[in-house]
Amino acid sequence: MLPINRLLVLANRGNGLLNSVYARHLSDPGRDVNIKVQNVKTGLSSTPDGNRDKLRNIGIVAHINAGKTTTTERILYNAGSTDTVGDVDRGNTVTDYLDQERDRGITITSAAVTFNWRKHRVNLIDTPGHVDFTFEVERSLSVLDGAVTILDASAGVEAQTISVWNQAKKYNLPNIIFFNKCDKPQADIKMCMKDLKTDLDISANLIQLPIKQQSKLSSIVDLIDRNLITWQTPDTNNGSKFSIQPLGQVKLDKEILDNVDEERERLIHNLCDSDENLASHVIECERISDVSGQLIKAALRKATIDCKISPVLVGSAFKYIGVQQLMDAMVDYLPSPIERRSQILETLMEQPDPTNTGHDKDECAFIFKIMHDKRLGPLSYLRIYNGSLSRQMRLENLETGKLEQVKKIYRAFADELKEIETPVGQDDIVVVTGLTESRTGDILVKQNFKRQHNNVGDNMRAEKLTAEMTGAGMPKKIVEPFRKIGQRIIVPKIERLEPVYFCSIEARNMSQQLKLESALACMSREDPSFSYDIDSMGITTIRGMGKLHLEVARDRIKTEHGVESILGRLQISYRETIEGSATEELSISRLINSVNNTIQIKLYVRSVPSAGLWTGKKLRLDSVGENSLARLRNDHRKAIENGFASALMHGPSMGYQMIDCDILLLDFKANSRCGLPVISSAASQCLARAIARCSPVLLEPIMLLEVVAPKDHNGAIVSDLTSCRRGILVSTQARTNGTIVIRSHTPLATLSDYSEFLRITTSGRAVFSMELHSYSAMSETDKQSVVRL
Repeated sequence: MLPINRLLVLANRGNGLLNSVYARHLSDPGRDVNIKVQNVKTGLSSTPDGNRDKLRNIGIVAHINAGKTTTTERILYNAGSTDTVGDVDRGNTVTDYLDQERDRGITITSAAVTFNWRKHRVNLIDTPGHVDFTFEVERSLSVLDGAVTILDASAGVEAQTISVWNQAKKYNLPNIIFFNKCDKPQADIKMCMKDLKTDLDISANLIQLPIKQQSKLSSIVDLIDRNLITWQTPDTNNGSKFSIQPLGQVKLDKEILDNVDEERERLIHNLCDSDENLASHVIECERISDVSGQLIKAALRKATIDCKISPVLVGSAFKYIGVQQLMDAMVDYLPSPIERRSQILETLMEQPDPTNTGHDKDECAFIFKIMHDKRLGPLSYLRIYNGSLSRQMRLENLETGKLEQVKKIYRAFADELKEIETPVGQDDIVVVTGLTESRTGDILVKQNFKRQHNNVGDNMRAEKLTAEMTGAGMPKKIVEPFRKIGQRIIVPKIERLEPVYFCSIEARNMSQQLKLESALACMSREDPSFSYDIDSMGITTIRGMGKLHLEVARDRIKTEHGVESILGRLQISYRETIEGSATEELSISRLINSVNNTIQIKLYVRSVPSAGLWTGKKLRLDSVGENSLARLRNDHRKAIENGFASALMHGPSMGYQMIDCDILLLDFKANSRCGLPVISSAASQCLARAIARCSPVLLEPIMLLEVVAPKDHNGAIVSDLTSCRRGILVSTQARTNGTIVIRSHTPLATLSDYSEFLRITTSGRAVFSMELHSYSAMSETDKQSVVRL
């Protein structure tokens, strides 16, 4: 090796000096490079060369404690965006900036950061890994073009890994996988690869292999270019000093070289199935080692974007090993917004529109996150899906029809904001102020957009996109997570998650009750998985995904809104439904404030399994029978929807919210001066009577529980789940590291003491996680333990 002089690079965020040094180093193996990064923070308002091909919108997802935030910190340091490397244990990370995150050492809210790497601009989102914040992951993934899934190499695929992978799969997101913590003695690459196949059902291929010397990770083999990348002292120089050597110039054990050839051949074989150019080249090569690395990269990029293969990289973010190679993979294998749009259109079985250059005037932006700032007010994180966005622009909320004005536009670097004065183009992710009415999941369009695109209203009211008809009369396949706006704009659709816990909340000082209600309104705008309501007695109830979720909400109310509050006893959010169906008719004639209110309403209600929560968008009108519904006024319909929703808030059995109900409005008549509150009241009464004529059913939340424990404790854990906790065993899987993974469908009500049980049974050597799977009807015996509301 020929060492070169140490390089001191003053890398402005976005100036590309560090990137060019590393690029030269990659092109010239056999050299040592020692890079120290000093950062001067500057704004980023566009891609380095204004080219959308050079833009990447990427998210990092994983199970809790797999190393997402640690990896992100190393990425930002290597990109020159930070001067020092943050540490989760010290509570000084960039992306975990909330007080609650630093106190608890976990990611609670998604954080957006922007950096430059190899003349590309990357918008990176670090997402939570805790099950209580699954919805935070959902809404972040919805606006991304690709994802990096991180696995703990000693634990493999875990419960939340499955959950976030299913979310990524739902949006058909291209993925690259990073096996983190390969420095741990229990790290098992074969186990992880097996988990990817059995638990996630994906086609994944290693493109790197870890090499340990004296049980210490120090090198990585690049299977594509057949290079050995070695870090001598990564801890002392933050991983900036490493060497790259061709495998032919280093001495490695024959077993390692055989493994390299075997994995490289497997990668090439899988790529040849979908790439004719590579297949033809392979036929011409005498040995597998002669296959061109450039052709492999080109074929791998295409296969990754098409979601046919997920490349797998290895390393240890904490030890600074493999991070820069992971950053290269983000640029090399994940798609640009243009490629991502083509992929979605292909999935929708539509042809890309060559006339859509992204410079037309049909502005369209999607809000995927809202934060509250004491000084700036609501901060709306959005992605621009069409046109461009500029300051003082007026946009229409497609959900509510209300006009909103964008005051200022910012580039996010976690909790730091850099104002952008120039217009921001299509596919960018930015933060704006001035949107006072919009909520997470809303879509903003230019004024009069609805008038120009008559189908927008229908698409927005539809619960999901249904089949459309082509000119030939054949149905098009439409993917549920996306909705079509106008003729060619496609935006994501976020589904609301069901809260499984609730408790009462009150201000410690009654003089702050109104301030508490204002804080709760802000939080429900920010987080659709968090809700609250105030009953007729003035009792405030908050609902969320778990104990941690609600405790964090309480802490944020104190730190961000200055209100100290008291939480009541945590309770499970049971649900109610009905068996059978009923038809009900109600006539009302009342004199209120000298105005006669005459109403006739007739409806039909039935049980529909797995229909979920009822919303006004699900109201069906009878279009067959003789009625006056064709002349139903919009304000009357809204009042009816509100009345039905009110009746479903409290079921007839024990007062819990009702789900899985379908309502058909058969007829409705009201005099012209009839008050809307009277209509809502009549609709609520009529539906309540119909429900009372059906058989009530109490439903309990069933959790998908995953336990990872030493094999010796398998019998005790399975016996407890199936006999004491009414669990249904789904699977058990033994791993080569001496542990077993047990998955079951278990009622949430039986798991209140499960953490203590596992700690005592396994001497603290087991861990578990869970997520909502479904709701199930309870027996009469089990119902006795449920507290009536």
